[in-house]
Amino acid sequence: MRALILFLLLSFSAFPAVAQDRDDASLCSPKILPENIQARLKSEFAGWRILEPGDLSAHARERWAAIKPIQCPGIAIGQFESDETAYAVYLVPASQADARYRLVAFAPNSDRSFHETIVERWDGGGATHFFIAKIKVDDFLNQTWRQKLHVVVKEGFIMIDAAWTEYEADVYYWSRGHYLHQPVDY
Repeated sequence: MRALILFLLLSFSAFPAVAQDRDDASLCSPKILPENIQARLKSEFAGWRILEPGDLSAHARERWAAIKPIQCPGIAIGQFESDETAYAVYLVPASQADARYRLVAFAPNSDRSFHETIVERWDGGGATHFFIAKIKVDDFLNQTWRQKLHVVVKEGFIMIDAAWTEYEADVYYWSRGHYLHQPVDY
């Protein structure tokens, strides 16, 4: 009887960790993106993949977990350019995740295709110290600044630099046909 109780306790106490790992991996699956974005990633970014929780440096993983994300550290989904759903993806090389990154946004066209914007690129290493998330523009820009910068969208995304000595983040928002970014302490 004791063995059965011990087995049940160990089984149930381990279950949430296993489920969380499985959920983290599924959150970063390209399959959550529209099929035409998946196809573009395969053709235009062959040799690249979406940043996953396991890729993050130790400090970045702690920082990402502290903000209690509900999505992948390499995908942000929101209304970035209009009222239509858009996608930002943080790509790293498939073979050496820390070497470089590409931050790419995909927003819908009127014909249900997506246009692509390479928002930022870096080839200097340290890519696993960063992650992205959706944000509300109002949390970072007040009404006066939104008017000055011609920001009419309500959502954007943030790229957080979580290296050991860094506390900076860049907020990206759509203005006058392109992405602007603003450094913030975060």
